[in-house]
Amino acid sequence: MTAVCGGGTSSEKTGFGATLALSAPAIAALLNNIPTAWAAPLAGYIGLVTYELVTYCASDPPAVPTITAADVAALFTFLDPIGHTAAVAKFEQLIGAFLWFDVCKCDSGATPTIPSPPAAPTGMPSINPPAIGPAYPTGSVCLQTAQSFVSTSADTVHQLDVALPTGATTVTVTFHALENVASTTGPFASVFFKNAGGSFVGTGAATGASAGGAPIESATATVPSTAVTMNMEWGKSGSWTAPATVHVDATWSVNCGSGSGGGTVPVPCPTDPYAMALMQEILGLVRLIQRQQVPFAYIASTSHSGLTGSGSIAVQGLLGMALHLTITGSIVGAEDGNPDFLWDAGWVNWGGADGVTPRERLTAQDQISLPALGGQFTAFHYSLPLGVTMTAQELTREP
Repeated sequence: MTAVCGGGTSSEKTGFGATLALSAPAIAALLNNIPTAWAAPLAGYIGLVTYELVTYCASDPPAVPTITAADVAALFTFLDPIGHTAAVAKFEQLIGAFLWFDVCKCDSGATPTIPSPPAAPTGMPSINPPAIGPAYPTGSVCLQTAQSFVSTSADTVHQLDVALPTGATTVTVTFHALENVASTTGPFASVFFKNAGGSFVGTGAATGASAGGAPIESATATVPSTAVTMNMEWGKSGSWTAPATVHVDATWSVNCGSGSGGGTVPVPCPTDPYAMALMQEILGLVRLIQRQQVPFAYIASTSHSGLTGSGSIAVQGLLGMALHLTITGSIVGAEDGNPDFLWDAGWVNWGGADGVTPRERLTAQDQISLPALGGQFTAFHYSLPLGVTMTAQELTREP
């Protein structure tokens, strides 16, 4: 008997198997269609959800949970397994509260009422979509082209039509001659405009050498509203009083602004702070693994001196121990070498509540013990013969 069916019975709809499994894409689609689109991007953090429909559909659907911004944040926090598991359970409850109406039915009685979808929690981390930025500021260059040419008295006029970008407002032509062309005429660079039919529109602008004055090195023309192309022209003018050869660099810079449709620029997504927090957690784990398992170095820490006979030292999270022996009147034997090899100088073991590692024999007066899994051991054991005193110095990982 279910309350959602007015006290009647309920069961699974036909066409479904005994077990229903929802993967991340199916969860995202369900959340999007509830509609709770704010939760759809979180589907990958919820994981696989399964339902035994015979049991699930015979009962009322779960109540719609109250999800907070902290619950959303906990989905990203894998280093807090308790909080993460609780958050996943809440989202699974949300899924179950609405999935029921897709896969279950009332056997008799009124059609069940689907609950209202929950709004996005206040203050939840935002998952930023791509954005479109503002129009180009007036004077921003949105297209630039250049020509380097040599002009002589036999040169002619060259032309090139270039399509104007959306939002073009002005075109600036710059002219630079390597030779001195002051008070002469001849080489030039200019711009004019054409409409969609290929006819010239507007007034244009020209640069270059002009008799009786310094060369015009820069000129700007306003783009007419009907212009679709700019007509670039360069070469020599009708008269020639310049040097025999003039080398010229000319540049046409199209400026875009808010007029004539306005150009737009894409703005990249801002960094998601919760994604960055997760990356920092991953980095922290990787750094811990590196420092403990493949360290670049170790740091000398607490020293335990005057150790004799057999005993144990409580340890935590070490890389190993530096062991220094003092031998006086002992049965310890030695074989010459660099360093001398010791016989019967004792041994050490690493261990914990479950047992110890195999013996590690002491074979040098100064010896380093670096067990492969040093960080998991909680005890350091030693066994020394008469006449041997040991100092054991803890070796810790880099910070």
